[in-house]
Amino acid sequence: MKLKTIKQAKGLKGKRVLVRCGFDVVIDKKGKITDDARIKLALSTIEYLRKKSAKVIIMGHLGRPEGKVVKELKFDAVAKRLSQLLGKKVLKLDEIIGKKVEAVVSQMKNGEIILLENLRFNPGEQKNSPAFARQLARLANIYVNNDFSTSHREHASIVGVPKYLPSYVGFLLEKEIVALSGVLNWQGETLAALIGGVKLTDKVGVLKSFAKKAKWVMLGGAIGNNYQLRIKNYEFKKSKNIILPVDLYVGEDKNLKKYFLTENMPTKDFIWGIGPKTAELYLKNLKNVKMALWVGPLGYFERSPFDQPNTKIVQYLIRNKIKIVAGGGDTTAMFDKLKVSKKLYHLSSGGGAMLKFLEKGDLVGLKPLKINK
Repeated sequence: MKLKTIKQAKGLKGKRVLVRCGFDVVIDKKGKITDDARIKLALSTIEYLRKKSAKVIIMGHLGRPEGKVVKELKFDAVAKRLSQLLGKKVLKLDEIIGKKVEAVVSQMKNGEIILLENLRFNPGEQKNSPAFARQLARLANIYVNNDFSTSHREHASIVGVPKYLPSYVGFLLEKEIVALSGVLNWQGETLAALIGGVKLTDKVGVLKSFAKKAKWVMLGGAIGNNYQLRIKNYEFKKSKNIILPVDLYVGEDKNLKKYFLTENMPTKDFIWGIGPKTAELYLKNLKNVKMALWVGPLGYFERSPFDQPNTKIVQYLIRNKIKIVAGGGDTTAMFDKLKVSKKLYHLSSGGGAMLKFLEKGDLVGLKPLKINK
């Protein structure tokens, strides 16, 4: 997939560039950002545009205000943190579109940065309103999508604006597509997929795709049992490369028990994750693997002993320098807890977008950014 990258944009000096960023951070009750990772991921693109003397107009979303202004979801804290990280004042506006915004934008100087208010305060964003998209596009000469995490959504700022402006891919989005395409294009029998977590429905597409592509697909977490119970409903039920857990941690929190995954396994108790025998089985099949896709924890990693099989597999992959590509909120938290996130080949900034790309090999937000569209 060939995309129009930001470095291909000519004559940026003095141009107004509208940049879609992923600023869906967590803000506590005191109005402070608890994790600024997503803001930091946008810095390279913003700084590149500044150095090119462009006028940078940033837009993004935060939370789910359902088209209404919600005080707790305003971008004030984002603007403050972005200013600190850039070492330069970011002017935050209280509106998204309109004459006041257009007036301020028209007076921008080269290298200045403006942050529009939360896109989702306007119902036109999630409805992909053409009128809203046109008003956003009117603010700029060029559009840059740097938000991978929302590029699977048909929202105005993702698919609407590119219809009216020359459009390019930012550094973060480019990095994501290159890394994930590497997984999809991996050749040979040295690819494994480890798929866990609680929800099965949002991972069915990836399961089907990698059941045909990977040498092994190993299931864990609650999905290991859900798969066993619902396997008759899916086309990949006869796949010989899908490995199910042989034992699981099962039981109530205060009355932990361990059962083998057989017809005698209780169906009402909660599943905490794969057991030690399953970990040994998976490690045995990971010996010749060079690339591992990890989606969803294989167990309840927040507490011992449920975390131990999961941790053992992570440590094996890291120790043997196997390329790990991972993503999703819980998955990221798992690697962060183990303090190995920086050792991964790629840790994706988007869970849903990553799953959709790995299933389809494309995203709706990428279509207007392709060289041969």
